[in-house]
Parts: sequence; structure tokens; C-alpha cells
Amino acid sequence: MNSFGKSAKKLKSKGFQNIHVRLKSLHRSWQTEQIITSAQNWNYAIEEHYFPQIVDHFGTVQGLTDSRFNQYFLLMDTFYKSGGPVFLFVGGESALKTSDFYGLVLELAQKYNGLLLGLEHRFYGAEYGRSVPTGSINSMSLQLCTSKQAVEDLAYFVESFPALFPKYGLNRNTKWISVGGSYPGALSAWLRVKHPESIYASHASSAPLLAVETSGAFLTLLKKRLIISLEIERV
Repeated sequence: MNSFGKSAKKLKSKGFQNIHVRLKSLHRSWQTEQIITSAQNWNYAIEEHYFPQIVDHFGTVQGLTDSRFNQYFLLMDTFYKSGGPVFLFVGGESALKTSDFYGLVLELAQKYNGLLLGLEHRFYGAEYGRSVPTGSINSMSLQLCTSKQAVEDLAYFVESFPALFPKYGLNRNTKWISVGGSYPGALSAWLRVKHPESIYASHASSAPLLAVETSGAFLTLLKKRLIISLEIERV
């Protein structure tokens, strides 16, 4: 029995009945992180493109509804086979990078012969001069930096992509699956809810979907984890 198994057995004997399952899950996650590297590190061909995105989907700022800006996105078709699904990596609060194509989304594309796309969140590519809907960033332009606008960016991108890249033969039967974690996870889920006609499925990891003003749930969870950590240190 390895050290992992011995630790789990000791904790189980002290009343932590589910600890073996939890530790096994953590152990498996750690192994996955060690094995799965990014598409960039494997030298898979990742293409960089720009998409003519709508500046204002809701008429928030007068005169911008018909305007467009160049929104940055990534494309990888290494594993794609005709008729396969499209996995859409949802960008979040940082610039989109080729190294973002790793782990789950890379595994999914490989397993299901999918096309892998990643769309940068509006405004968050500013450090590279990308994906900014307006000429400058100020209090007025930041009215356009909302999750609602971001969801519609994704929806319009999904709607427009097949015509922009006809070589992939995407059609109304193509399954689009959005993937995101944390804030992008929330965007992924909201995209599925708002546009079920376009998004077949959504993977939302650790997505903050419910805003609660006063909640002790996180503190309770943290307390439990600290107790488990202390028990592990003792054995």
C-alpha cells in the first residue's frame, strides 16, 4: 500500500468515512495535471484570428449598435473530423493565450474529434491592443464591459462562425459545447440558458451562478477542509 492509501486508511479509522474517495479524487486530479500539458507545449497548430463583433448588443451607448470591433479568437483543428462537435473555450478576465488550450478542453477535442475555438472576452485583451470595442477605455466605454454583452458576443460568434469558415462544413446539426471555469464558467452556463437553440451543452466549472449577499456556506466548507488538512498532518 502506498503512502496515499495508508493516510486514507488511518483517516477512515478516525471517522472520516468518505475521505478515501475524496483523497482519491484529489490524487487523480493531481496526476491529470502532471500528465496533461497544453496544446502549445505539444506544438499543435493553433491559429489566431479576429472576428467582426458587434460593439453594443443592447443599445446601451447611443450610436454604437451598428458598429463592429475586432474580437480576438483562437482555432485548433488538429483533432477535427467532419461532423464532429465544436468546443468553445470561453475567455475570462485576462487575455486569451494559446496556453489556455490544455486539460479538459483539449481532452474533449481529442476524444470526440472536435474543433476547438477560444473567444477572448471583450476589453480583456487590451494589454495586447485586442478585443476593445471602443477607441479608448474610459468610464463611458466600460458600460459595454458586462456579462450580458459577453454572453451575446459568444452567441453572435457561434451564429456567424460557420459562414466565415465554410471549409469545416458546420451546419444546424453541429453540436456546440461551451466550456469555462469560474467567471467564464458562469458565462458558459448563461450562454446555454439564453441560447439553447445554438448551444448543445455547457460545461461550467466552479461557476458563481448564484449571488448571495450573506452566506456562510464557503466558510463552512473551508472549515471542513482545514479540519481534514490538520488530520492529514497528524498521521
